[in-house]
Amino acid sequence: MMTKIIQIAFIPPPMSRRRKVSAKIEIRSQIQMMNAKNTIISQRALKNG
Repeated sequence: MMTKIIQIAFIPPPMSRRRKVSAKIEIRSQIQMMNAKNTIISQRALKNG
């Protein structure tokens, strides 16, 4: 009996790679996202504290 081989789909590349944005701009956008996330976390901590 033959069994089907199931292949897991590859993770799509980040949007910046698809748009061919330079590495410098990609790193800057990642830093901005990280800073925004940290700001939200600190605001929640102050609100709950």
